[in-house]
Amino acid sequence: MRRQYDADILERLALIMACKNAGFSLTEIKGLLGPGGVAEDRSALRAKRDELLAERARIDRALEGLEHAISCEHDNVLTCPRFKEELRAMLPLRDRR
Repeated sequence: MRRQYDADILERLALIMACKNAGFSLTEIKGLLGPGGVAEDRSALRAKRDELLAERARIDRALEGLEHAISCEHDNVLTCPRFKEELRAMLPLRDRR
């Protein structure tokens, strides 16, 4: 026998999946979907967006470094001035000598 679910149940499951895909934990999702949740307070969504944007920026920087290392004309990428500069840029300001 095949189970039939109401459209609102399927929509709620899709919403839970979307939240999971965005990186929310099940505990966070419970808070988002409960009273006073996402429909009334979008601060958790903004915070997650900011977290994901920061993660995307970190990944983009990592990809750029890898792309340079792959295509670098130096025999040893560790001797490349541009690559060394990218490495220095990762250090805290006081250590960038």
